[in-house]
Amino acid sequence: MFGYRTSVVNSTPDLFTDWVDVTELRKQVVLRTQEDQQRQKQRFDAHRSNSTVFAIGDLVLLKISSIVGSGNSRKLLLKWKGPFQINKVLGADRYEVGDILGSTRSRIPYKGTYAVEHLKPWLLLEE
Repeated sequence: MFGYRTSVVNSTPDLFTDWVDVTELRKQVVLRTQEDQQRQKQRFDAHRSNSTVFAIGDLVLLKISSIVGSGNSRKLLLKWKGPFQINKVLGADRYEVGDILGSTRSRIPYKGTYAVEHLKPWLLLEE
């Protein structure tokens, strides 16, 4: 320690006779790590569910993510807008969404790409 040799090993030789097999210790560490990873994966997966799958032509609502602050309370503002129609399935839980044919929201038809967590199915109430 600090550049000096200590005399602990020389004064207590009987304490250092049990040598640890490092390769066996490493195998045990790898095994325990794999067991812990499996246990953590099971715990993580227990709280997850599969995402909603939409088909072309389904009606969905879009989550409004950015509302410009105007100084007014946003508590009662809408959190979803729509309905919109799924135009294309892009994979990796992404969808191309556009205006419903025949609807006139604005001059230019809307078209955008959204992840499934920003979409919600539009439910039609049957009479």
